[in-house]
Amino acid sequence: VPIPTFGGTFLGRGFTVSGLRLSGEQNAQGFFRYLQKTALVDGLHLKGNIQPDKNGNLDVGGLVGVNSGRVNNCSFTGTVSGTERIGGIAGRNKVSGIIENCTVSGTVYGDHYIGGVAGENQGVIRFCVNYAEVNTHVDHNSVSAVMSGLSLENFTAKESIRDATNIGGIAGTSSGVIRSCENRAAIGYEKMGYNVGGIAGSQIGYITECSNYGIINGSNGVGGIVGQFKPNVVLNMGDNYMNEMMDEMIDLMNAMSGMMGSMQGMMGDMASDMENMEDSMDILENPENWDSDSIHAAVSEISS
Repeated sequence: VPIPTFGGTFLGRGFTVSGLRLSGEQNAQGFFRYLQKTALVDGLHLKGNIQPDKNGNLDVGGLVGVNSGRVNNCSFTGTVSGTERIGGIAGRNKVSGIIENCTVSGTVYGDHYIGGVAGENQGVIRFCVNYAEVNTHVDHNSVSAVMSGLSLENFTAKESIRDATNIGGIAGTSSGVIRSCENRAAIGYEKMGYNVGGIAGSQIGYITECSNYGIINGSNGVGGIVGQFKPNVVLNMGDNYMNEMMDEMIDLMNAMSGMMGSMQGMMGDMASDMENMEDSMDILENPENWDSDSIHAAVSEISS
């Protein structure tokens, strides 16, 4: 039975908990199900198998199902499997989550978002090394049409029905930060799997100073570091930004109003000039009105 939730400090002091077996039906499976923002787990080593039943196969990790806290100097050795968001340390590393100086060995596999360290990373993963093979067997990559754990979007996607997706040596998918990490194991199976990378299967976050030494296999979107680098842009418009933009819009509208006033004045001047020009043309077109002063004035008006 996993620890349901934890928000304190857990000091493993380098000791190992071995013989770990979890196979329940709940989502968020691991030695801890949930680590809160205040949690610190340091120096804990785990050995065992985390393989929940098909009704409990989302957010599965060797150490924690869903991490919002800090995990330092920990390791997992064994097998972790499930359907979606599967990782050797964490199934899902949330925005406030930090995983650092951790290692994983053994086997990690699933259907979607599978990583040696984390299935999905929204926070920070740094100075971690993966030695675990991720989805390296044919049966790991043939996604069965099991309704539990599959969203309608995943079920109707052509590649999702046939193959596993988003498979990485460190993270299956990452919108956070991955820094100074290494993958040293094989990732993926030949001609199967979409978005397969040595560090991340798919990526819209930030990756720096990472290395891959493993063989990477897949069917589509395969890369030594990242399988698919998504060109997504998110604009966060806060109150200050919106106020500044409104001020700029008001200034622009005032400038346009002034320009319209100037154009109206110019149009009025042009209309007056046209009237004067018509009068001058009338003088030139009627010889009976000619005299030296009127001709000189008319020619000067037309010329100007």
